[in-house]
Amino acid sequence: MANSKYAYLGTAEKYPTQVTNAGSIELVSGPDVIMQSIRRALETGLGTVFFNRSMGSRMKQAQYEQNDDMLKSMLDLFIDETIQNHEPRVQYINTDYVFKTENEKSWVQCTINVRILQSNEFEATVWPFYRQQ
Repeated sequence: MANSKYAYLGTAEKYPTQVTNAGSIELVSGPDVIMQSIRRALETGLGTVFFNRSMGSRMKQAQYEQNDDMLKSMLDLFIDETIQNHEPRVQYINTDYVFKTENEKSWVQCTINVRILQSNEFEATVWPFYRQQ
């Protein structure tokens, strides 16, 4: 469970939902709660959540862009605005990008770096941005 150092961050259900062998819902705690929240917001299309049209990100707008500086700039903007709008516990620092191609599919490995405001500690999460061919 939660390390007492991160008790203030709380505990949440793991996303996507998973059931343990004992039949209970698997939980995450500490910085994983925040990183999971960021990944979930990035995976949700803007305007697709019923009764909360402001939830989500504009990441789909970048799916057909070329692998260049323009794509990096768009992803930086979309990630930054998503974190500002949906995760008030952190400050967005930057994102490191690695462009990959596997089995004729192109995707970008995004390492998103943030600072937890309450503890002033830095955390990172890896999020795959899948592109359309």
